[in-house]
Amino acid sequence: TEIEYLSRMYVDEWENFAQKMKEEFNGDWVIGGGDDNIADDLLHSFVCHDHPSPLDEQKEKDAALISNIERWASMRGQTLGRTITGLCNQRLGLLQLLALEEKEMTPFQILKMVAQKYQILISHQTFDFGNIGSGAGNGEDHLVELFREKRYFEIVINDDTLFQSHNLRLRDELLFPTSEELEAAHKVQKSYDDTIKVITETEELLGKKINTQIEALMSYTKDKTRTKQLEPGTLVRFNTGCTVVPTYTQADDTTENCSLKLIGGSWTEGTVKSYESYKPSTKQACRMELSDQFLEQLKQRSEKGCADINKLGLMMYKNGFEGGLLISEPVTSKAPDRLSGRWRIDSIKKTADAGGWVKITAIADLLKYLSPCTGSETFEVTLMKHGDYVVKLPSGEERVVDMERVQPFPWTQLTVQRVSQLKIGEGKAENQIHALPFATGDVLQAMDMNQYATSDQAIKIPFLLNDFFSTPNEKSIASTPDGWDHQLLIPKYRIVGFPEWCYTRELSMVGDLMGAAEWCFVTINQRVLSWPLRIRTHYGHPDFFDGYWARTRGGTSKATPAVNTNEDIFAGYEMLSRGERGCYVEFLECHKGRETAFPNAYVFEAKLAQGAAQQIRSEDVAWLNRKLDIFQRFSLFYGSIGFYVTNFIMSISINYYILSIVLFALSGVSYHKLGLLDAVVAIPWLLQIGYVLAIPMVVELIIQRGFWRGIVEFVKTVPIGVFFYVFQLRTKTYYFAKGLFVGAGGYASTGRGFGLDRLSMREMYQRYSESHFNEGLIACFFSPSLSLLPSSFFRGP
Repeated sequence: TEIEYLSRMYVDEWENFAQKMKEEFNGDWVIGGGDDNIADDLLHSFVCHDHPSPLDEQKEKDAALISNIERWASMRGQTLGRTITGLCNQRLGLLQLLALEEKEMTPFQILKMVAQKYQILISHQTFDFGNIGSGAGNGEDHLVELFREKRYFEIVINDDTLFQSHNLRLRDELLFPTSEELEAAHKVQKSYDDTIKVITETEELLGKKINTQIEALMSYTKDKTRTKQLEPGTLVRFNTGCTVVPTYTQADDTTENCSLKLIGGSWTEGTVKSYESYKPSTKQACRMELSDQFLEQLKQRSEKGCADINKLGLMMYKNGFEGGLLISEPVTSKAPDRLSGRWRIDSIKKTADAGGWVKITAIADLLKYLSPCTGSETFEVTLMKHGDYVVKLPSGEERVVDMERVQPFPWTQLTVQRVSQLKIGEGKAENQIHALPFATGDVLQAMDMNQYATSDQAIKIPFLLNDFFSTPNEKSIASTPDGWDHQLLIPKYRIVGFPEWCYTRELSMVGDLMGAAEWCFVTINQRVLSWPLRIRTHYGHPDFFDGYWARTRGGTSKATPAVNTNEDIFAGYEMLSRGERGCYVEFLECHKGRETAFPNAYVFEAKLAQGAAQQIRSEDVAWLNRKLDIFQRFSLFYGSIGFYVTNFIMSISINYYILSIVLFALSGVSYHKLGLLDAVVAIPWLLQIGYVLAIPMVVELIIQRGFWRGIVEFVKTVPIGVFFYVFQLRTKTYYFAKGLFVGAGGYASTGRGFGLDRLSMREMYQRYSESHFNEGLIACFFSPSLSLLPSSFFRGP
């Protein structure tokens, strides 16, 4: 399993974690009470393997321990939780830097300043509030749980029913303390340590508030009957003008699987002040005139045990309402009064009869009151309303709201109205465009879900922004005749990039090789592209963008499926076509995860190769070739599609090389004679052209490791690297040709797992036959022909 794999890869960290969990949860899972095998005992109890006390998630104490184990594992994989943690580390680094430099600022002012300057946006197109608490969906429960610890981020979600995009962030009262809570902290602190201590204590206090609100939300979503009252002080939102409809988690339409959903309307945020319940009231209702066909359908639904009558607006609840009926619409169009709100039918009395009250317990009992009639017979219906909440709005106004229209909601919601449905498919590019309207900063940093940042690197960010995205200050404005210098408002560079370090290199051999290739690309290659070629574009994240430029030039990437598979580089093409420049710095670094399994690396390289073929067909490249001079065109070729064209030519040349050797042998020309003629088909040519591509890696290893250490590290990579990179070369060639000649391409999910699955020979042949095995078999077909020839053909005259 993955947890067993991680515990073996991170032995020391797992042992420390197990010791910490023993102290926190009393170590009931430790066998024998000793400290020798704590790590193994925790592992076996989690996977329920050969352990007398396996962890049970139904128990509250074990559930908390299981959650901690899952969180530990997620921090060692390529997960969204790890990325959010890294971004919060950046915030922490900026906070500590501000506390160190601005000693006159109070802790409250420091928190406010960082919140104004640093914004974390998580784009999640498929987030659905209906999945919270269900344990299913697209990870909504896990994302809500992240707000408990990593509270300083915002999430951008999609609502295609109303063509809207929503930005959710925790309320200010959960992110910032009140004046009473910071009474002592408003004083000027004497030292950096005092300031950090006050901030830490404040965030712990705010964390308890957030836990209370998240618990109220999760409890509400798990209670499908909505009978549990919300406590005063719960942050909520209520809907006005909506329609309440039943939804089902299964297809059998039974009452147990039914829940309520609010459709349409507008939301207003507030805080629960109190709850008011209501006594039964009596309403007059006329008998409905229904067709025989509809009554037959109603009887069939009753026999099947169905609980709702959608056309009547009636719904029966078995749990929490004693089998009564809920009414959200009038009982009949002839009713003298419209029954507003959510009401429960407690009993029905037939006015024309002398009989007593009739208890409604099933749809079958209701049928006799809904049969066709010709008279104007009326009924007295005793209704019981659930109750109302008194909700206090941020403005101080109080409103009485029906409890069915109130939901726990600890966030503040900002909405952008769109004109159409948001296409979900290309992933990263659309997520960026989806979140861009809510990004308020002057500088944007785009991060992938497989990246991680540290607080020590965040301390360098203000210096980078000052050097490359500086704005005019008061002194420079006063020194100019017009009051300001227009040139100071235009940054010198639109995109600023920096290197990454692959934290997955130690997990597998494939991860090490993929990380080595990535390391070479993000160091010496991009250094050369930035200068002297001056053609560096945008090859991936975490580059910094000029925020105003990105918002007014189409975003940080493009999302057309048939053209923009490699969506990142098109932002660079946009920059170059407008005469702008990008830059590359090396004093900053970010962590990044790469594929650690062979099939995942294969899919990733295939996607990039087809994306390179799409670039050749794109208008962006055509425009650049019209605008750039001949030298910049060569540089652009080297920095974009040239790598794949070179690989394509090299792979084809290998086939022709083998074919030429066979033809020369058949014609009586030996290897010896070819060597005397200095023919280009000699074997040394094949070795030389292959190792030329490894020169950048050797140079960078020597620069960063030293001469001998760099050479030794390269030599260690060569034996297995030859086979892996040759395989990747063929992958690039096949899919580049497929994308170029057939037009194939599109987004492909590579997966970021640990590659613990093993493929059978049949599965391997199905995956790699067209791209690799068939070409290998063709080459093997010519090889036996050499053995059929007499030895005189190889010795020469």
